[in-house]
Amino acid sequence: MIVDRSAMAVTDMSAVRPCNEPTPQQLATLYNKVYQSGELYQSHLNELELLKKHGNVPVGYYRNRIFLNRYHPSHGDKLLEVGCGVGSFLVAAKNKGWQVEGIDLSEEALRRSQMFHGLPVRCGKIEELSFEAASYKAVICWEVMEHLVSPRNFLSKVRSILRPDGIFVCSVPNSSNKVPYPKVLGPASIPPIHLNFWDCHSLRLLFELNGFRVVHLAPKRILRTLIDYRRRPIYFMLKQISAFLGMAEGLNIYAVAVPVSKLPTK
Repeated sequence: MIVDRSAMAVTDMSAVRPCNEPTPQQLATLYNKVYQSGELYQSHLNELELLKKHGNVPVGYYRNRIFLNRYHPSHGDKLLEVGCGVGSFLVAAKNKGWQVEGIDLSEEALRRSQMFHGLPVRCGKIEELSFEAASYKAVICWEVMEHLVSPRNFLSKVRSILRPDGIFVCSVPNSSNKVPYPKVLGPASIPPIHLNFWDCHSLRLLFELNGFRVVHLAPKRILRTLIDYRRRPIYFMLKQISAFLGMAEGLNIYAVAVPVSKLPTK
């Protein structure tokens, strides 16, 4: 299946909805399967092995820079990670002083990892689980919103559980035509795994139409994961310079948004 990267979801997935929208049971089965050895999320299982051996996992430059090194909790500040997977980011956030919780659709990921990190995690969708209103200082989701049937309902729930001074931090795959994509997109980047597609403009609009003010929103500037810089050093250098000048973009968009007191009028 070929994905048209010019079709960007704004408030819901209707612009790029597959012919047969996956049911909750189908999604649960799918996300348990991708956490099997040798499947699409093998990299997450590799993180779990590091978690077993060392008790923590490096969470990467951008996640440190966008959140962990920028936002420091006060005593008792609660953080919820949606799509926590094997929990490596939760461990990193706890080590920074956050009171952490996590949820994920994959029982398999939670089952495999909870015995090693011992953190409070639940299986299910945020829209269907119960949370105390206005109780979280931070809600985090790395590479989650592209999987959602309804980003609008998701953001409504996030907004309801964030404190008035809370922050929402996320990343999504970048579907801009400025991304020098490989010729073939992998099976993890098309329906029914990815259901929504954004560039920077449409992601900003999604937030603004659903009760959030954007504090930070920018694409990844490092292109090493896209281009074989050892075999094509000149091409990589030119594209990397283009990325720093804003003419090319990396595979991800990172954003920080805060809830506003009133929803925009229709």
